[in-house]
Amino acid sequence: MDRLNPLDAAFIDAEDAVIFDLTPEPAPPAPDDDRDIVTVTTNVPGPQQPLYGMGRRALEIIPYVPIATALRTGVSIFSYDGHVAFGITGDFAASPDLDVLAHGIEDGLRELLKAARG
Repeated sequence: MDRLNPLDAAFIDAEDAVIFDLTPEPAPPAPDDDRDIVTVTTNVPGPQQPLYGMGRRALEIIPYVPIATALRTGVSIFSYDGHVAFGITGDFAASPDLDVLAHGIEDGLRELLKAARG
């Protein structure tokens, strides 16, 4: 087989992934209890220079992770133009205390800033 360049690697399909043994190991089964915590957290580095659309500068970009059938809480972290933003998306029926998560993030960032400043 010819050597793949980085652009070709993006086009490997599922069949090729099995041939090249690129499939991830399956996750271990979840503990058997009544608490189902289904969430995703992303950290996406964004552009560190201002972006413009139709001649107007984008002041901020608000990160968003959509919820789906099994995914009930999403936390997204996105940097843009020297700032970092957090977004929390959740199903209030599944997690009525999302404010606790939001306050925990705020408190944790305050602690990190305090420690960094000495």
